[in-house]
Amino acid sequence: MGKRTWTVEQEDLLKKYYPYASKKTLAKQFPNRSFQSLTDKANEFGLQRLYCSRGDINTSKLVEGKASAFEIGYVAGFIDGEGSISIVSPGKRIKNMHPDPYITIANTNEEVIDFIIGIIGGCKYIQKRKWKSMLGNKTLYYAKIASIRLIYRTLVRLEKFLIVKKKNAKIVKEFCRVRLLRPWFGGIIKEELKLLADIKKLNQGSSE
Repeated sequence: MGKRTWTVEQEDLLKKYYPYASKKTLAKQFPNRSFQSLTDKANEFGLQRLYCSRGDINTSKLVEGKASAFEIGYVAGFIDGEGSISIVSPGKRIKNMHPDPYITIANTNEEVIDFIIGIIGGCKYIQKRKWKSMLGNKTLYYAKIASIRLIYRTLVRLEKFLIVKKKNAKIVKEFCRVRLLRPWFGGIIKEELKLLADIKKLNQGSSE
């Protein structure tokens, strides 16, 4: 049996999903093709896999300017409603360790998280214990960006579209800018500590 030919529509779909989508999402988009066949076709177009399940990357569809207005609004709405933009302190036990910024979005629908990762990059995490909801126990899925460079580039693009989390985005973006201007082996500076205090104060105020 000969190889199945590709339609123009299928090729466009491959270009859209292959770099950023998970294998599970690709299998749903191309139910009659193996992952190897997708890879072979993607190689013809020079496409590379940017999706990661555990590591982190420094680029995404959003930061490359390839996200549509709908996709940008979709992500911004999820971050405002079910996301978090913040900085976590390493604690007193770990000396000279820099605080870590992050962007996370949580949802019980894995396809939603896959779609979001396909736009902003980052990684997917699964909460092992079941999350209790009105509809019963459900697994909680997370999209998370931990790379300082990717967080900064994401917030540069996304900040103006945020409403609820706009102040968080401004503080975390500035924190990332400060960190990127310093060597990784450098100690913590006062500006970092001030921004960490600012985000803690903001978070405490929003929870009251």
